[in-house]
Amino acid sequence: MTVRTALGPAGGGRAGRRYEVRADSLPIDLQDRLKERALAERPVLRIADCRSAKNEWLLLILSPALAHPPRSAERREAVTDILSRPLTDWRGRSITLSERSILRWLQRYEEQGAAAFASRARADKGHAKVLISLAAEQAIPFDDATWEGIATDLRNYVRGHWKSGATLKLISAHTNHKFRELIEAAGFDHCHTLPEETFIVPRRFIEAERPFRHVHTLYHDRKRYEDNRFRTERSRAGMQPMDWLIGDVHPVDIVMTRPDGSHAHARMIAWLDCATNRMRFNLVLCEPGTGIRNADLIESFCKLVTDPAWGMPKTLYIDNGREYRFAERMDDAMQLVAQLRGDDGRRTRVVHARPYNAAAKPIESMFSALEKSLQDIAGHTGGDRLNKKTETVGRPTLPFSGTIAELEQLILARVTLMEAQPMRGALKGKSPRSVYTTAIANGWQPVVLDPSQILTVFAQDRVCTITKGVITINAQRWACPELASYFESKIIARMPLYWRPEKIALLHIKTRALIGIAEPPGRFAFDDPAGARQSAEIDKARRAAIRNLDRNAPTIDTMQETKRIAAALLPSPIAEPAATLSVSDEAAEIATRISESPKRRREQHQEKAERAHRARLEILQRNLKKDAG
Repeated sequence: MTVRTALGPAGGGRAGRRYEVRADSLPIDLQDRLKERALAERPVLRIADCRSAKNEWLLLILSPALAHPPRSAERREAVTDILSRPLTDWRGRSITLSERSILRWLQRYEEQGAAAFASRARADKGHAKVLISLAAEQAIPFDDATWEGIATDLRNYVRGHWKSGATLKLISAHTNHKFRELIEAAGFDHCHTLPEETFIVPRRFIEAERPFRHVHTLYHDRKRYEDNRFRTERSRAGMQPMDWLIGDVHPVDIVMTRPDGSHAHARMIAWLDCATNRMRFNLVLCEPGTGIRNADLIESFCKLVTDPAWGMPKTLYIDNGREYRFAERMDDAMQLVAQLRGDDGRRTRVVHARPYNAAAKPIESMFSALEKSLQDIAGHTGGDRLNKKTETVGRPTLPFSGTIAELEQLILARVTLMEAQPMRGALKGKSPRSVYTTAIANGWQPVVLDPSQILTVFAQDRVCTITKGVITINAQRWACPELASYFESKIIARMPLYWRPEKIALLHIKTRALIGIAEPPGRFAFDDPAGARQSAEIDKARRAAIRNLDRNAPTIDTMQETKRIAAALLPSPIAEPAATLSVSDEAAEIATRISESPKRRREQHQEKAERAHRARLEILQRNLKKDAG
């Protein structure tokens, strides 16, 4: 039997494949049964069943005879009538048909039904006549099994090259040499007698294995793989402002000049509200050889959550970099926001993006739109750093002449204009500002953190000694008015972990209660009276605190109290000596000290202290009874 594999309809074998057997290769009894089944299930032939012009023509010619039963007199008369008329073929040319041809066509229809006039596929469809190269297979007398083995080995060789990421040109060069080696290994020793063109592997053979290049793309070019990966569609319908906040860092395509004269591109730390497409950002001009630090991101985030127009997000979507780990400290606060606005059951409110998954972050499209709006600003280099936009060919781009603060204000103005314009996509033709305004009108309110309390979130405690009303940390003096009424010698300073602070929180050394917010005290000129006034105000506050302590404690005359207590004490008993040696006082004292053990001296000292304590208690009780009487 002649068998082939083909793709069938749904419900077939694995991946839809099935086996097809050529009918004329079946045993005779099976062919007869197949013909009987075809006749029993023969449908009415229609013109639409014939796809080609020739098949339609055959149907028109035979239709008068097909209208009558087989082997009937009526069919015989219909065939005679067909032959008596002038005929033209499907091209319009005059032809003459024989009775035998018409009868043969009718018999085919009787046996095969509509399939008799349908277009037939080639029996060798799907089987290559040439395995590798026609020139090589004609010149070298190998049997089919040998050529198939060579083709299999060569195909695996090509696949390995595609898998390793080689170029088409390199693969062709290697494959041609490998093809010759495989032929020689198969037993052909006359390769030197054939021209070099005989061993050239056709490009179609190499290109057929190109899908194996995806292996290299997956493991070595992850960005390209992710760019072509299937992605689900996301809907922002029903999302409220700050329900989903995206954070990212973007290098602005504007070159600037650092204070040291070097050129650099400012980094934008941006936050995008998914519900409204509003964007808040800060610019950072990094030092040479450095990038964005934890301190930069935390400072920008702190400004965001303390801004009344933004506040604390419900969920934060950020990258996986180490500089974003600070967000885990805010998870509890965002859980509280989720409870206020409706908890969705998420265990953590911090979501980290997958690597190379820029397409999943709507903030990337906002960066692209923003860069287009900045093209008219001096210093704009465009997105391709290797093909910078320059005023003069061959020279570098002239940098932006302003400061980082001026550039930030300029970009802020462009962002403000963008937020006032309608946007397609998730906003459906509405502007970010109108969506935000509508949310406020419908009752949405931000959850804002206290600026003074945010200082204690990303910080560590440090015990400091108070000297003359100030503490010193890393050669920097800190003070606050509340220190005037703080009388402990040490205090806890809560120092930020990631950035140089402008203010620090001071906590009580014992209770850890908040004492005040310290700032660097000012430095005044010698002739500046403001310095004297500040010193006088602090001294006045300290005096008031001390007077308050005075009012909360009794006044005691310690001299009189000492005399009274001493007079009330009983005289110490004197023991009779067992013996007295004629030794000098100094020697006697030394001997006594040497004979006593350290433990005994401690016990004697403890006994003396206890007796004194009991005596003082008795005197105090007598005084209290007198006062009560």
